[in-house]
Amino acid sequence: MELLFAADAMSDVRGLRLEDGREVVLKARAAADVGRARRCLEVQQVVAAGGFPCARPLTAVSVIGERAVHAEEWRPGGEMMRDDASEAAALSARLWPT
Repeated sequence: MELLFAADAMSDVRGLRLEDGREVVLKARAAADVGRARRCLEVQQVVAAGGFPCARPLTAVSVIGERAVHAEEWRPGGEMMRDDASEAAALSARLWPT
């Protein structure tokens, strides 16, 4: 297993290349947030299955010690939109990009 990246903010995030070549992301946050994490993954699974370009969850959320953890596919590229103009809000509100 190879560490591709690490980032810590609301969640501790690690990108890994597994021995079989797959690249995945592991996320861990406080176990107190397990309900929120599970709801987010439910939505993420639905929109990914519908064709929205987001990471597809690979596991359910599990509580390990004091951490709620899960894995999802790694989707490199793209950039976070930071614009607060109405055009950016409208783009973010659309489920199916054109």
